[in-house]
Amino acid sequence: MIRVRMADYEIELAKQIGLKRQEENRKLTKENVSLYAENGPFADQIGMLGELAIAKHFNVCPDLDVVCRRGSWDGLLYGWRYDAKTTHYKTGRLLGPDKKNPDVEIYILCIAPVKDFEWKKNKTVSIVGWSHEFELYNEKNVGDLGRGKHFEMDQDELEKDFQRLDYLRNTIY
Repeated sequence: MIRVRMADYEIELAKQIGLKRQEENRKLTKENVSLYAENGPFADQIGMLGELAIAKHFNVCPDLDVVCRRGSWDGLLYGWRYDAKTTHYKTGRLLGPDKKNPDVEIYILCIAPVKDFEWKKNKTVSIVGWSHEFELYNEKNVGDLGRGKHFEMDQDELEKDFQRLDYLRNTIY
């Protein structure tokens, strides 16, 4: 597991961009598409915190845009289009919605153990692991947390070696 210590300004940036994304998304649709129980800006804010942690650790450019992002990807890592999935649950699982996003190739699970906006107490984001979309979207991974069908993988099922992405890209393409 990779641990990334976030600076105060990075936490504030994640909070502000997450809030703006929440506002923009609600202008276009009233529904909250989060599979976790979080509602409101919190899910968007910790999501952005996970995206920033990945960008910081792997030295890639984060997507700081605030426009509606449904059906897009968060960034490029070793040439793979990824979607960061972030939760505050320490035992959180990688969750994918019932409809696969054709633009995303890999999913990365992050854990930002902040709750009730107590951001300053724990400034460390854990990048737990990743899964290729074809591994996540497998019938054996179907689940339901009470918000509809989705696909899920436990932390121990995720690939931990991010260098393998570089190897796979060079082998496959």
